[in-house]
Amino acid sequence: FGILLTLRRPDLVITRMSENAGDFLGAHALEFLGHRLSEFITPSKKKEILEILSDITQGGKVHFDFSWKILE
Repeated sequence: FGILLTLRRPDLVITRMSENAGDFLGAHALEFLGHRLSEFITPSKKKEILEILSDITQGGKVHFDFSWKILE
C-alpha cells in the first residue's frame, strides 16, 4: 500500500496526490496540494529525495519508500 505524489521540481511543490492519501496522512489530500513537500518531512528525508531525483536523467520513473510525519 502507498500513495502517489506528483512533485514540481525544483521546489518539490505537491501538484497531485492519489485519493487514498488522506487514509495515510490523516487529512484530505487537497490540504497538501500547492505546499512544498519539505513542510511535511524531515530535512534528512528531503535531502534523500533530492538525491534520488538528481539521478533521474530522462523522465524515468522512480519508486522509493519513506515515512511521512506531519511536522508541526
